[in-house]
Amino acid sequence: MRPRQHSTESPAVQDGSFPHDYLDLPVAAAMVLREAGYSAAATESGDDFKEKLNIAASALARLLTVYSVDEVSLARTPIAPDPAAGRFIEGAAAFRHEAGYMLRSLRVRRSELASARSLIRRIGIPFVTPDATQRGSG
Repeated sequence: MRPRQHSTESPAVQDGSFPHDYLDLPVAAAMVLREAGYSAAATESGDDFKEKLNIAASALARLLTVYSVDEVSLARTPIAPDPAAGRFIEGAAAFRHEAGYMLRSLRVRRSELASARSLIRRIGIPFVTPDATQRGSG
């Protein structure tokens, strides 16, 4: 008897999409930092880089939908992180609301990220200065 074959494809969740249709927000934030012409300097502290990821996540949240994912059910809930009501923390891994609660397991849709990256490539991210070596490349 042959062993049972397991599918390598993840099951569809909630809206018919698959988990791989989404990207962790810290990864997406790092991608848009790169699009904006920023790369981490060897002398930069981890805390400084995490703060830049937080800023990039705030920029992304203005351009596309951010989802909080329940790790057990994989249910995704769209959130609207209002910069006046809280902030991204831990390198865009969480959003702390001023009311005291935190949202974790933040994701964005890959399909929405492409247009956001294109826009950020053109206009940059406020408060994050591109590296001189990255200007004009692309």
